[in-house]
Amino acid sequence: MVLAEESEKLRFTSLSESWRGGYPGNLIVEIIYPLGDNNLLNILIQLTLCNLTNYSYFNLAHAGNDDILGHVAGTNTSRMNQQISMPAHQVEGLNVKGTALNFRAERNIDKDIDGEHELLKIGAGCEQSWVLDNHDGELGKGASLLDPRSSSLPEMFITQLGIQIYIAKFLNNQVIGKQDKLYPRRSALYLEAQWHPKSNEALYCVHWPERVYE
Repeated sequence: MVLAEESEKLRFTSLSESWRGGYPGNLIVEIIYPLGDNNLLNILIQLTLCNLTNYSYFNLAHAGNDDILGHVAGTNTSRMNQQISMPAHQVEGLNVKGTALNFRAERNIDKDIDGEHELLKIGAGCEQSWVLDNHDGELGKGASLLDPRSSSLPEMFITQLGIQIYIAKFLNNQVIGKQDKLYPRRSALYLEAQWHPKSNEALYCVHWPERVYE
């Protein structure tokens, strides 16, 4: 891993040699974190044939302070990838209108999270991939998050096609985090910008657009 400090940005470069993790060929990844105005954090990923993303967990009430089920989430999505088996064999196009998976109209995360919808049961709550509406590859708003107890209102702008929402369902008060606080179940979530899961595996996704980064 190579770290370069530049004016108002950090640049990380990593080389994963051929066949590490089963990947054929050297994989060179460069990630740039430029800090913009008004606390805007940009994440620029430059790589080869790979589907990487950023895992940033959020709890707007601050880490270790209760769960995030009272947060309000909104996404610019009306469809999602329907997970039909495990591992993640998915097909695109499930319309979420009128379901417990519809975040296009902002809603509390805890609403119906333990409901009867098949995908909520598969993900033990929320662990699915939504498809951005009107995606054209340009930077556009993908999601927003709000905790009524906090003044923070982060918004997520992406160029990727998909947004994965995951709620930390495996935390169990065994992990000690910031300020020596224990992290309980569902005490954080991430909004993950990415192409479709499995999009580089032709076995699952022959009908999906190819993702080659140059």
